[in-house]
Amino acid sequence: MNPSMALYNLLVAAVPIVIGVSPQSGTWRVDYDPAQPAPTAQQLTTVANIIAAFNPAGPLVTGEATFEAALATGLTLTWSASTALNDTYPIDTATQVRMVAERLAVSINGNFTNGTTTLQWFGLTGTLHTMSLAQANVFVKAVWAYLTALFIARAQAASGNTPTWPSATVAVTG
Repeated sequence: MNPSMALYNLLVAAVPIVIGVSPQSGTWRVDYDPAQPAPTAQQLTTVANIIAAFNPAGPLVTGEATFEAALATGLTLTWSASTALNDTYPIDTATQVRMVAERLAVSINGNFTNGTTTLQWFGLTGTLHTMSLAQANVFVKAVWAYLTALFIARAQAASGNTPTWPSATVAVTG
């Protein structure tokens, strides 16, 4: 088997992809199949490692791609006491804006934007979870800590350093 076919087989086994040649430069291009779920950070790392083995110039997958995949796949929270809240939660930009709005409402008037002390929040699975003020506080702190670690890892990658990507699963007390 020729090296190009071997590379293709390794990549397709790692993550649903479409491989092509860039018409502008004649170089290889890897696109992720939009008909499939977004690749996970682990899949992106696997693809980068496979490409690096075939491409001495280094991997084609950037820290930005890993960062975006992490945002798309969310954060899994495992609660010590409130196990009904165990789920994977979205952490995309729209969700971050909603979190800020809810925290602002609580800081101004002691209630969520709905005027009560309970908040309903969807997990990525579609399950609706009801959180108290205290649970929402734990939730927001866990998400923001994860996002901060993602931003730091993205900056490490962008500066040419080896990034330390955080785990997408976090155990929380509450």
